[in-house]
Amino acid sequence: GEHLGTIAGRYGVLVKDILAINPAITDANKIRIGQTIVVCPEIAPKELMRIEHTLAAGETLSHVALRYGASVDELVGFQGGKISDPNKVRAG
Repeated sequence: GEHLGTIAGRYGVLVKDILAINPAITDANKIRIGQTIVVCPEIAPKELMRIEHTLAAGETLSHVALRYGASVDELVGFQGGKISDPNKVRAG
């Protein structure tokens, strides 16, 4: 379920930087399970913790991501496929 967006967010780096140091990855959308990639050996990954948040009226995933120091891609990735379009979420 991981993708470069979630991996980049966990380390606080940009996807384009991961691609720059992994020339074998020619398509950011086609990484494989078990594939090893270089991220940034100097940066430890963020601690992952479970947080439940109920969307309020008018709140977006961008708001939630900013509040918890995550990226929208990370939030979507953590939902296990329950969010098909991050631009179409609803309160509650």
